Amino acid sequence: SFRHRLEAVVYQAARSSLLLIVGRRKVVIPITLALKRDGLNHMTIRRLRQPSKRITKTLANNLVGYRKALALSQEQLADRCGLHRTYIGSVERGERNVTLSSLEALASALNVTVTQLLTEATATDD
Repeated sequence: SFRHRLEAVVYQAARSSLLLIVGRRKVVIPITLALKRDGLNHMTIRRLRQPSKRITKTLANNLVGYRKALALSQEQLADRCGLHRTYIGSVERGERNVTLSSLEALASALNVTVTQLLTEATATDD
């Protein structure tokens, strides 16, 4: 019953959405939205912050450049930093919101700093 309390079970987490089972209903929620419990024990939906396209593209370009400079495949880089090879590809395509711990692992595996991964290259850097 929705009157007393909302009980939802996360059934499946996919790349772009969550499937929640609420009673007999199936509810699909985009991953860019999150449930937030307020003080009255109600569930509300709020939009999560996303990084700018500029910083996402900068990270993606730098990751590809540093990886290729070391002649590493995506799989080899993934092995070096303990991440999945498909995750590396999705970061390089700008599809992921990368955590600080993942940034640190990537930077360490590429022998660069996190700052270098997030700094746009200038024309004189080439």
